Amino acid sequence: MAAPMSPGEHAIALAAATEAGTSTSGEAVQELASGGDRAALHEAREELVARIYHRSDDYAATAALTLVNKALAEVGWVDPYSWKHRRKP
Repeated sequence: MAAPMSPGEHAIALAAATEAGTSTSGEAVQELASGGDRAALHEAREELVARIYHRSDDYAATAALTLVNKALAEVGWVDPYSWKHRRKP
């Protein structure tokens, strides 16, 4: 039984599919963002940045990091402060 892929490995596989032309970057970003799991996306980003730090010419990790960053932007973030204009009493 094969071990499940880490989030970073999954992003690298999606980036490879995009480079091969079997998938578009939009589809890859949607697949990464579909779960809405920000923690997994942050884990993938940390894993990919570590790979790039150790080997700056790791183009697969760079392409995957681009997809992960786009997926994080797609998922959005929680802002604890409401920036709506408030009327004074």
